[in-house]
Amino acid sequence: MGLADFISRRLAEKIDPASTLANGLSACAPQRGKRPPEVACDREGLALGLSGCDDPAQARIVRIANTRELEQLWISEPLRDEAERAGLLIESGPAPLSFDVDGNLSASF
Repeated sequence: MGLADFISRRLAEKIDPASTLANGLSACAPQRGKRPPEVACDREGLALGLSGCDDPAQARIVRIANTRELEQLWISEPLRDEAERAGLLIESGPAPLSFDVDGNLSASF
């Protein structure tokens, strides 16, 4: 969380301050437990994150559903050539991110 630019309200509501502090101290990195600014939804977080880019269309974005299972992920088009050079299997062509009615990323890719 401490390396994120923004966190969603959904994540903020799940934070256990005692566990966060314990994790930061045990990792000798208490600064990683700092709480980034909260946004209402994923769409807002992405928009704010991209607002600082000179060319948002060239942003290198990776969406990982679960860092314990890296079998499938979503990458932005500017990363495609690099992913192919790294030997990653590209299962489908470009597709927009899918958001639900609340502005959060859909559960599936």
